[in-house]
Amino acid sequence: MAGNPASKTFITCAITGNLTKPEQSPYLPITPEQIATSALEAAEMSRGVLAKTNAELVTHAAGILKSLGADIATSREARAMLKLS
Repeated sequence: MAGNPASKTFITCAITGNLTKPEQSPYLPITPEQIATSALEAAEMSRGVLAKTNAELVTHAAGILKSLGADIATSREARAMLKLS
């Protein structure tokens, strides 16, 4: 494992946020239609092109984050960071 696991980035998707309230962001989806649209947008590889698998989507997101200098945690590292293992 390279680098300090605590400084690594792990990828997750919370379409409706985590304890986020509508007054905190005008972009928070709150209606069923907004949530469905947000979920589809989160699964897009590029505009209008859906990922075939979750693995394809995560690989795509990891590539973008790596190009921005992020050190991506492995699944094992992410579980350890979240104290799930």
